[in-house]
Amino acid sequence: MTLNFAKTGIEKKSLKKRESFSSIHADKAAILFFLDGDLTLGMNGNELNIHAGEMFFLSAGDTYFIQINGDLDLIYFPFDLYCSISEGVNMQNLLSSMPNENSLNTGLPYCLPFRKSIRQFLALMEEYLNDHLYTEEIYKIKISELIVLLRSLYAPHELALFFSSVVGNDLVFMEMVSSNYHRFNTVESLAQYTCYSTSGFTKKFHRVFHESPYQWMLRKKAQKILSDIKLSGKTFKEISMEYGFSSQSHFYLFCKKQYNASPSFIRKKHDFKYEMA
Repeated sequence: MTLNFAKTGIEKKSLKKRESFSSIHADKAAILFFLDGDLTLGMNGNELNIHAGEMFFLSAGDTYFIQINGDLDLIYFPFDLYCSISEGVNMQNLLSSMPNENSLNTGLPYCLPFRKSIRQFLALMEEYLNDHLYTEEIYKIKISELIVLLRSLYAPHELALFFSSVVGNDLVFMEMVSSNYHRFNTVESLAQYTCYSTSGFTKKFHRVFHESPYQWMLRKKAQKILSDIKLSGKTFKEISMEYGFSSQSHFYLFCKKQYNASPSFIRKKHDFKYEMA
């Protein structure tokens, strides 16, 4: 039986030694924090023992054979790779910090020990979960906090090993996209810039970002436009031209569809919170 993490939110799991899980799998990238007990991971004939007070990064789609060696408590924390770049994690630094020779050629993850601040972070997270206070807003706050802690508490070479399953591939692609998408108006032009065919780019993008490049670019565009409407002081004509709308009427229709409000209403009531439709 597979221990499958398919949820998008943070969750705590308690497993008994007698439970017959034979493998572990996550649909999305996540960090697993082991609070109590220990676990043996296996892949390609290699084994790794993970103990209480350790954590490891589980890439999207990864599957490991497992053996539960004692009653186990863990926290599953979905890790938004794009958020790590947005919060300033420099992937080139991580790449340059990767040792030439390391134990990761076994295909097994690299564990990091908890530091004091990580323990405090997890203790508060447990309180939120126990009190049923977990929300999407709390997740956004906590992942930003976690990224700051990781950057502050661990050396670049440790983080390079920890994220090694994606550092040399997915994160470099993600950093390239996130740093340059605003320069392009179409998926085709962005794909060409990254030296992919449109079909190859779309396939890789969906695997890394978990949505289509068109929807992602539209969402990012909508976020930037909303910020400009509320905060920039630019005229609507200037915003419309800057983002490539063929006319102000098309810009108006875009706002109605994305924010359920006209640009003038949004600006007038800019202290309200507008969610994209």
